[in-house]
Amino acid sequence: MTWSRGRTPATGNRQLQLQLQLQMVECLVNGSEAARCLRSRWPGPQTFSTGIELHSLRAGALHARFFH
Repeated sequence: MTWSRGRTPATGNRQLQLQLQLQMVECLVNGSEAARCLRSRWPGPQTFSTGIELHSLRAGALHARFFH
């Protein structure tokens, strides 16, 4: 998945482009709970970070916690 966003800064008319790629490394599911390990990567050499997301479905509501 690639996420990109363009914005115009207040100091000028140049458009800045940010491109982020998300890669799911692993997903574990246990009943109504799931854990995902994600890698976020930005353009450039060795520019990435790893994060964990926890999802739980309780009483008809989705609860999520993000660690990035």
